[in-house]
Formats: sequence, structure tokens, C-alpha cells
Amino acid sequence: MTKMFFDVFPTLEVNGDMKKLLSETEVTKVGMNHEKDHIRIYLNGTRLIHKKNIYQLEKNIHDQIFKNRHMDVKVIEKYQLSEQYTAEKLMDLYKDSILEELKNYSLMEYNLLRSAKMEFTGDSHLLLTLENTIIAQTRSHEIVEFLEKVVCERCGLDLSVELAFEEPKESKHKKNSDLQIQFEIKNILKRVQLHEESAPAKAEEVQTADTSMKTAAKEQNHSKESAAGNNAGNANGKGENSFGKKEFRKKYDGGSYGGYKKSDNPDVLYGKDFEDDAQHAWHMAIMTLLLNEYANEEIDVLKTISMLLIHDLVEIDAGDTYAYDSQGLKTQSKREKLAANRIFNLLPEDQAKKMFDLWNEFEERKTAEAKFARVLDNFQPVMLNAATDGRMWVENGVHLEQILKRNEKTHEGSEVLWKYMYEHFIMPNVEKKRIKR
Repeated sequence: MTKMFFDVFPTLEVNGDMKKLLSETEVTKVGMNHEKDHIRIYLNGTRLIHKKNIYQLEKNIHDQIFKNRHMDVKVIEKYQLSEQYTAEKLMDLYKDSILEELKNYSLMEYNLLRSAKMEFTGDSHLLLTLENTIIAQTRSHEIVEFLEKVVCERCGLDLSVELAFEEPKESKHKKNSDLQIQFEIKNILKRVQLHEESAPAKAEEVQTADTSMKTAAKEQNHSKESAAGNNAGNANGKGENSFGKKEFRKKYDGGSYGGYKKSDNPDVLYGKDFEDDAQHAWHMAIMTLLLNEYANEEIDVLKTISMLLIHDLVEIDAGDTYAYDSQGLKTQSKREKLAANRIFNLLPEDQAKKMFDLWNEFEERKTAEAKFARVLDNFQPVMLNAATDGRMWVENGVHLEQILKRNEKTHEGSEVLWKYMYEHFIMPNVEKKRIKR
């Protein structure tokens, strides 16, 4: 038994246009889970409603009807469209809505579809052409499933999607940018001391930091020339100067595992000490200085570094939580809030406020600085795992989906670094079975 929308929700207030659309829409079912914290409202209409308006409707229902309750409101729409609609015509009218929905579902797939070429070779046959990248190859089937579900199940139309891939048109700027990233990351890895080093050697590296940067720049220029001349394969990670296996793989030397010298720390029974929070914080600062130009928006570098340092200070007190520790993640937020309150309230009021503001900004991930800080906080452990032959991924049985879930918003801070991380660090280790599918 169906009822008109405002017969079910007579007191709900919505804007004028939405009110008119909903007045012509039926409610077919309203369901709630056993815990009474999730409600599902099923609609049936003859006129398309943009997904932005659906999301606003969910918010209106929550704010007006369940204001004082924790309630997840989900509106599930279905349409009975006239015979004049074809999949092609629907896509012309509804594409923005589809993209909005996909953006809310998966930003990675949203970016793929947004940049894809769509060509209808018939009323219900869509040729979808994507750039031939690792990301596109691995996630394109999910885009197809999503499109077919929206068009066929929600709108009641026929649609078949054919995938095609084309080689990306790589600009000179992008090629040079990729090479630059390679050398900058190589420089970072040198600084994190992945190889066996003595204390004097570490001191010497600090003293010659400027020299090493100049050397890296010279190498970069040489690599660019080589890529343009007799060794074009370098840009694809196949040449001698590429950021590939030779850069990351640490040879077994008989007394180490993955290039790790046995620690001098008597508490370590096997292998090398783990990176401590102080080393991590220093590493974050170096990466911000070197990689800030790849942020999606211009950022305040000092503010970003400050934010990362404050974030790590709280983690030191609260106890760091491994990225894929499901039990530890349940209490992480509570522990860190208690730690922040304890640490920052030791300071004078004005300084405490400044610290709280920086910490909250990082957690909320709304500003350009916070988004880029989050990029680096996720980028660094993935980079180090790749540099150590996936050691921690293997030991903890990490799955690809776990990594993608943790990084689902990474591109918001830097699309360049997210793509680089995915193609150079993650997927190669999936192929080598260091990361489980």
C-alpha cells in the first residue's frame, strides 16, 4: 500500500520546488532497523529529483522529525518514467545527479567518471572511454555496475556499458612533474635512514642537506634529458634512474632482513627499531617542505608543519594506533581527545587555544592545510612499506580494500600524490602479493 509523500510526512517543511516534486511522489515503504537508529524511506515518482535534493531531504527529515535522536536517514528513490526517455536522454538530464551520487560513494570513481568520454552508439548502448591507468583498470567495473544500477534498477530503462581505454595524453609538464616527485621522494627516503648508517654518517647528512638537494636537482635534469633522448622508458619506471625496484628493494646481506641492520637496542629481539613518533614528526616536516607544491591548493607551509607536529604530540600521549588495528581504532578518538585536553590545558589559555585550533583543524580535514597534512600522514607509511618490501603489510595481512578505505579522501589534498602513491606504491605490491586483494 502506497501513500503520497505528504500524507506520510505532513509536517515536513521543504523548499518550494522540492515541495511540488514531492507532492507528486509516493512513499512505498518506510523501514527501521531493530536498534531504531536507521530509517529507510522508499519513494516512487514520475519526475527525476536531483541527488543534491535527495540528500537535503534526508537532512530535513533528520533535523525536523528526529532532531533529538541519533538517526541515520536514507531515502531510496525509484522512478516510473515516460516512454520518451531513453538511457541517452536520461544521461543528458541526470548526469550531474549521477556524478553527485558517485562523489558521495567513492571520490576515486567519481574522478574517473567525471573525466571519462561518454558516447551512445544506440539509445541504450554506452561506450565509456577511460584513460588507461592502473586505477581505471581496477575500478572501472565498479563504475559500470553503478551506472547500470542507476539507469536500469532506479529508472527502469535499458543500458549496456562497453568499456574502452585510451592512452593518457601526457603533457611535458606532467612528465617533468612525475620525474620531480621521483627524485624528491628518493631524497626523502635517504633522510629516513633506510640503509645501515652510523651516527657520524647521520650528522654528515644533515650538514650536507643543501648539497644533496642540488645534486638531486642535477640528476633530475639529466633524467629529463635522457627521457627526451635515448631512454624514454625512464618515465615509465623502467630505466636506470626510475623510481622502481632498484630504488626500493633492499638486498639481503646475510645479517639483515629487507636491508635492516639488527638494532643495538637490547629490547629488540629481531630486526630494527620501529620509527618512533619524534622521527615520524620530523619526517612529516621534511616532506611538507619538499612536496607542498603538489597540494591541490596553495597552502601555508608553516601552518601545515605546525598542524602535523601538534597532531603527533597528541598521539604520543594517547598512544599511536596502527592504521589497520580495528580494535584500537574504536577507542582512538576518545583517547586522543583526553590526551589533547590534558596536554594543551597545561599551557596558558591563549597558547592552549592555538594548539586546540590546530589539532581540531587537522581532525576536521576542511582547510587546504589540513587536507594536505592528511595526505602526507597517509602517504608516508605507504611509502615506507613499499621501501621495505611491504614488511608491515605482509606481517599484518593487510588487504587492498583496507588501504583504499583509509585513503578514500587522500586525493582531496593532492590528486598528484594520491595517483603517484596508488600507481607506484600500492598496486605494484598488490601484484607482488604483499598486499592481499
